[in-house]
Amino acid sequence: MNLARVYAIAFGVVYTLVGLIGFAIAPGLSTGTLIIFPINGPHNVAHLLVGLLGIAAFLLNRNVEYARFMAVLFAVLTVAGFAPQPLLSLIPLGGPTSDYTRRPPSLRPPPAGSIARQGVPHAA
Repeated sequence: MNLARVYAIAFGVVYTLVGLIGFAIAPGLSTGTLIIFPINGPHNVAHLLVGLLGIAAFLLNRNVEYARFMAVLFAVLTVAGFAPQPLLSLIPLGGPTSDYTRRPPSLRPPPAGSIARQGVPHAA
């Protein structure tokens, strides 16, 4: 069995299970948390579709196409994850407003470039 075939069945089964478990945690359109990830109904449907596509790709020997589709999908979702969340008010992707803004200021990391060098004299 080649790597693309293993990828299709492994990701297909895992995503299908995650979609089913997600519906057990957050039935219908309600929201919930799967381990540390926010989920809701549309998110669970997306997991089920991606999982079932993987299983179908395995059965129909369309493994490489599935792997390419997943690469493009993950690239798009990576970029979308940087947008204000939830994206289009449908699927929570984490993103810049996920956990960071809910933390108390003392637990937030400092913004990039804000750490000044201490003890270094400034040029006159």
